Amino acid sequence: MMSLSYLSIKGAKMNKGKIFFKELENSLILRLVGDIRYTDIFGFDKLIEETIKNKKFSKILIDLSDTVSIDSTNLGELAKIANYTKKEFNKKPIIFSPNDDMIYLLNKLGFSTVFNIINRQQAIQSGFSEIKNVSDDKEKTPRIILENHRELAMLSDDNKKLFKNIIANLEKEIK
Repeated sequence: MMSLSYLSIKGAKMNKGKIFFKELENSLILRLVGDIRYTDIFGFDKLIEETIKNKKFSKILIDLSDTVSIDSTNLGELAKIANYTKKEFNKKPIIFSPNDDMIYLLNKLGFSTVFNIINRQQAIQSGFSEIKNVSDDKEKTPRIILENHRELAMLSDDNKKLFKNIIANLEKEIK
């Protein structure tokens, strides 16, 4: 049975997750490759926070074509991107994925209401830089996880129910 908060593609070999980015004019292109877990969140969150703060990119493209698995913390980071582009530019970011299981998960979590989801691989494949996953403050982890689960919960009433206990437990842990 597939967990709604964590997707692992059936038969896929687990690979350490890597997140890549490319700036192209007013666009930010992200590629999530391999097994994307909460331990990969620091560099990703830092890039997205800087993007939000500087309002640098009005268009964000996310390529999940080579994503083997993704946890709810990183799905929450994607939800944060959607909320940012809607608020600042009244636009939906685009997610590319040729994987039907991934698209099912995204739709089930309400991503189709805040993203344009395209069932194919994104065309640009070169010129990406890897996001370094370095944090000088490991105590940020619970806060980032909490914030991202709140972002996910905001997408739908079903998500509010699904992530209610996780959010409550994280709120207790942080206090």
